[in-house]
Amino acid sequence: MTLLFTDLVGSTRILDELGDDAADRHRRRHFRVLRDTLVAFGGREVKSLGDGVMAVFHSASDALACAVAMQQTVARGNVAGDRPAAGVRIGLHAGESLHEDDDYFGTPVVVAKRLCDAASAGQIVVSEVVRDLVGTRGGHAFRSLGELELKGIRAPLRASEVDWSDAPAQRATDAPRRRTRVVVVAAAAVVTAAALGVAAVWGDRDDAPAPRAPRAPRDSAALLADLRWTRVAHDESVFGGVGDQEIHRVTAFGERLVGVGRDGAGRDLDAAVWSAAGPHEWERVAHDERLFGGDAEQLMWGVATDGDVLVAVGRDDARGDKDAAVWTSRDGFEWTRVRDARGALGGPGDQVMNRVAAWSGGFVAVGFESRGRNRDGAAWVSRTGARWTRVAGERVLGGPGDQVLRSVAAAPDGVVAVGSEARGEVRGDDDAAVWTSRDGARWERVEDPTGGLTFGGPEDQVAATVTAGGPGWVAAGFDTSAGSYDVAVWTSADGASWERVPRNDLVFGGPSHQFIWGISSSSPTGWLVAVGRDDVGGGPDAAVWTSIDGLTWRRMLPDEGMLGGDLAQTMKWVTVTPDHLVAAGSDRSQGDADAAVWVAPLSAP
Repeated sequence: MTLLFTDLVGSTRILDELGDDAADRHRRRHFRVLRDTLVAFGGREVKSLGDGVMAVFHSASDALACAVAMQQTVARGNVAGDRPAAGVRIGLHAGESLHEDDDYFGTPVVVAKRLCDAASAGQIVVSEVVRDLVGTRGGHAFRSLGELELKGIRAPLRASEVDWSDAPAQRATDAPRRRTRVVVVAAAAVVTAAALGVAAVWGDRDDAPAPRAPRAPRDSAALLADLRWTRVAHDESVFGGVGDQEIHRVTAFGERLVGVGRDGAGRDLDAAVWSAAGPHEWERVAHDERLFGGDAEQLMWGVATDGDVLVAVGRDDARGDKDAAVWTSRDGFEWTRVRDARGALGGPGDQVMNRVAAWSGGFVAVGFESRGRNRDGAAWVSRTGARWTRVAGERVLGGPGDQVLRSVAAAPDGVVAVGSEARGEVRGDDDAAVWTSRDGARWERVEDPTGGLTFGGPEDQVAATVTAGGPGWVAAGFDTSAGSYDVAVWTSADGASWERVPRNDLVFGGPSHQFIWGISSSSPTGWLVAVGRDDVGGGPDAAVWTSIDGLTWRRMLPDEGMLGGDLAQTMKWVTVTPDHLVAAGSDRSQGDADAAVWVAPLSAP
């Protein structure tokens, strides 16, 4: 994927010259130009951050043609008398970045942002990778800038400037339209400074407590050590189709299983739902464009149940920016889209629900909001899932820099949310962050008692999932301080005091990268299962970690037959039923992503 960053140069001067209202209108016109150009050339905006946009392209030549068109359009506006004159700088790089919960991680993202930072107003700076990928297509003129020293990048990077002033204007209809997945164009803030890959535990305790404890004919440690996974037989009509299909979360609902995610079979991404009468008996819930689709993109990121109703959360881009979105169902087949009558889910800028959990007070959802240069954490509460209230907590959930709530879990005595915080104007050094609440409406920020050694450190630390289990609570995420993405785990007895589980390279690290995307705990035994991906070997394979107490972990040895195959298999989430563990995610062995499900019986061999 090709990553493109833009930055509006001189925004402070424009503000001083025009004043707040006129400067805001000037800025909105600027972004409208950029977004129209992105759409015309097959790009996808990921997010806006103050003075720039973040977007992605499947094709390097499309991305460069779009960058040229952006500069030419801005220049024409300046000649036509737009005052004050606008200046935009653009950086492009290509590579494999990882995508989760509307965020992107990896060195290619950082490189693209740093190339944008190194550019001047009216300049397009591209890496040697992009220059080689584009080649002679488009007739672009490149001028070598030699090797650039980029902040956060260890080795100098060869880069070139693109001469766009005399480039022939390419019409929007000349740009090929692609249905394939797009990846990142980024904005005026650094995303992460780390090696390629992501080791993360994403997820939360989305599931309501199981109606009865899983069968364990032997002790839990022996049971977990002998897990035997099988892949549910692939049915193209259920798990596949045109474009990408992926299951993000699964929950047990009565005697059934319900999974939610996304489907790229239409002209854009739509929300998608799957249902199963048993672990191996899956069907796709019929798509209704009015409920699950519409203009732009709709995605489901999380699902939870109180036993009576299912609540799925995510986002909807139909109004030109991202708004939080909620769906409810009484049976897993007939769904209702929640109307935002009180304006709790939308508003200026972006609002996204990442996860939802059910507890005695109803439902609580967490995510983020972006109205300016930075993102602030956000939370919502609802008694029934049908009417939502936005929690007023900017001082606690937000602050200088970026704060994102990535996961939430509930227990009878309260709620814990985890995520990340990057302080300052420029992102690039994330620390893990934890918030607690007794009622979902009033939150407290957990301070790091060691002055940053528990939640922070060199490079990035992110708490991406939390569940009630182990000594009380277990959170997990990733740490890049060793030069690659390795798993990180934290535990707490009460949600207020946390300790970092000692690093163990044999379990949490190793060659290449290890990723944990989902974690679930069993009640009342308290043992935990985490799932994700391991990049060791010939290609990424699904991976499983287990623990009986949250403190001591075991990683299942790679098994190509059960969890692997050509290209990439990824488990995104795992849920516990009385008799089985059921994991879901995606499989790219056919070229695009198809939804995938794996099952492990909870019984003695």
